[in-house]
Amino acid sequence: MLLNLVLAFYNVGTIWAHEVDIFRTWKLIDTKDFPRVQTMHWRKLPYWIFTPVGLALIGGIALVWYHPSSSPVWAIYANLPCQILAIVLTAFLN
Repeated sequence: MLLNLVLAFYNVGTIWAHEVDIFRTWKLIDTKDFPRVQTMHWRKLPYWIFTPVGLALIGGIALVWYHPSSSPVWAIYANLPCQILAIVLTAFLN
């Protein structure tokens, strides 16, 4: 559970960095250099973004079966739909 919490905070930090810093600085890049920058950015995403998000999703699924005994049942079963909805909305709205 602690590892999943750490991954969640890591994911929030990476999204914050992308939205606040990385994407806003792209407008400062010369048009001819932009495709190279974007290509390098996409090469790093599997390691820095997609892997931690995937691990957090797996951790969230694992917590359905391995959860604290005092967890409310509604929260356990609402976990997975909320995570999937967040990922789907992120994919479609970005």
